[in-house]
Amino acid sequence: MINAPTSALEPEKSRITWGRQQANSLWKGLYERYAPRINDRIILDFGCSWGYMLMYLHEMFHPRKTIGVDLTALWDEVSHGWDYKMLGDGIAFYSGEIQDIKELESGSVDLVLCTSVLQYLRPEQVLSTLERIYDILRPGGEMILRTRCFTSYIGADMHSHYTLDYVHMLYPLTELKKDLSSWRGRGARYLNYLCASNYVTMFYQSGLEIIDIKRRMNSRSPELLNKLREMYPHIELDDLLCAELEARLIRPVEPAELDACGTSVTTMPTSSTSTSAT
Repeated sequence: MINAPTSALEPEKSRITWGRQQANSLWKGLYERYAPRINDRIILDFGCSWGYMLMYLHEMFHPRKTIGVDLTALWDEVSHGWDYKMLGDGIAFYSGEIQDIKELESGSVDLVLCTSVLQYLRPEQVLSTLERIYDILRPGGEMILRTRCFTSYIGADMHSHYTLDYVHMLYPLTELKKDLSSWRGRGARYLNYLCASNYVTMFYQSGLEIIDIKRRMNSRSPELLNKLREMYPHIELDDLLCAELEARLIRPVEPAELDACGTSVTTMPTSSTSTSAT
């Protein structure tokens, strides 16, 4: 065995109290920093799980409509104590791949929120997903996201199996998978191998414009970080040390769209980058 397994129990995620706390923490720790306009806007939470963020938005603001999208309809499969149906047409949930949800019309959404979703998509899915989000955003609409990078100390979700930081980069994944199978009888959860620069490239390829971007850097086990620098000399240091990427993206307004509405061209905010330890 490479290292001792972890044994911490997860909190009861189906409880509304837990959900409200998590939504508040996520809003204060990420979305609020960008001061997005919520009132009278159509907001989509991509990867909404039980729908707790949508509940939070309706409790704290006055969105015109909120939309939740996830692969599995947890909002109906778990008794979480929130009667979202009382909002009527003010809320909608859709399960499945976002590319396949035809109810999401082009240019129909003002703001997309997305946390810890892109990291679980295969690389080719990340780009097609971003392209789909570009399509459903109105011109000038925004996306605020956070995604984990493969270079994070918890990396390929191995932290639920091993106590060693960066274990997925210190040992071959084939060896780890065999180890998990032999003593746990299960495989590791898939997490793509993208680093921060890969994500940034895909943001540009999708057509979305970067207004603000922040790299949250690893701060754990500095002695192991030094070892990784020796093991991976061909990976740029900013990528190797980056644990998470946060970004505010915008669907730019094209000249033809400006002409159509008789609006003069305005200067977009300049992009910025920053780093912080995580």
